Amino acid sequence: MSNVSDAGGGYVATPDYKAPPDVRSAKPVTIADVAEKCGCSITTVSQVINRVSGARISKALRKRVENIAQELNYQPNRMGRALASRRTMIVALVTDFQRAVFPIEVAQLEIISGIQAVLRPTEYDLALIHRHKGAAIARSRGVDGVILLSPESMEEVQPFIDSNTALVVLEAAVPMPVATVGIDEAQAVRLAIEHLIGLGHRRIGYFGIESSPSCMGIRSRSYHETMAAHGLEVVQSLLFHLDDLEEKLESCPEAVRRDSITGIVCMTDGLAVKVMNRLRREGILAPRDVSVVGIDGSVTSQISIPPLTTIYNPLLERSSRAAEMLLGRIEDPRRPVEHITFGVSLIRRESSGPPASGD
Repeated sequence: MSNVSDAGGGYVATPDYKAPPDVRSAKPVTIADVAEKCGCSITTVSQVINRVSGARISKALRKRVENIAQELNYQPNRMGRALASRRTMIVALVTDFQRAVFPIEVAQLEIISGIQAVLRPTEYDLALIHRHKGAAIARSRGVDGVILLSPESMEEVQPFIDSNTALVVLEAAVPMPVATVGIDEAQAVRLAIEHLIGLGHRRIGYFGIESSPSCMGIRSRSYHETMAAHGLEVVQSLLFHLDDLEEKLESCPEAVRRDSITGIVCMTDGLAVKVMNRLRREGILAPRDVSVVGIDGSVTSQISIPPLTTIYNPLLERSSRAAEMLLGRIEDPRRPVEHITFGVSLIRRESSGPPASGD
């Protein structure tokens, strides 16, 4: 038991005090240390640690090497392993996280969480790569695989195909010759509009990009098609272009009053919350004066005021599935190309109700 005494207002340890070991001076465990304790060759340990396929090693010896490596807290040299395996052990999510017209930060965090849930028990790390650097990453083979989020053209996809980089596309707007995971974007908007129609709304606006080569363009086209299919007039005043989002948000209350809009479908939950906040400042409340429906089913929809009616888009499940597909394609590039489409569903909350006028 150590003794401590007060000397002039400061505490000093008596001679029997033992300072904790300086972990910085501890010599790192090497692969040779593991091999020596196992009583086998460094090559054998390397094959076990690096999971070399085809290595003729018994299950008993393989288990012994793994146990001793864990016991010694052996940490493989990542750079050395990358050189030996010709892999970086990094996969990338390629997108534009700073695009102001897509206020879906929470949704993007859910996508990252879904990917990380799959990568966590593996040796792969996730890198976030900006969209405009995608082609350079493909040419340099700087990562082992890529999840490309909502590409706007095949020009974004082609560099990864040309470089034989393992690739999965999330939210493809057009058919692609690569693995894809998405939702029925048109059905998402259709469900939202038909929900409002079922409540009695006829003057329904869509707050979204007027035209886009991404999946957001599919949502916009579905608005036009669904309104036409129900014999309803398209309301143009809430559609915006890439550079006038803030202007449209600011003028939203005026458009609602001028065009007698009683229901609004927004292209994302994030936009729906922004729209409700802007309308509230002008005394226009949801659902009393106008019903608002979002798309994505993100956490944002649950904590908004009022809680947001939304179309559930299984972000976590989709991104996890994309990560699983990507790891499979890294291990076996000849794996057949898969195209997976998840279903969507309506979550009814407090932001939607019948129009006040009964119109």
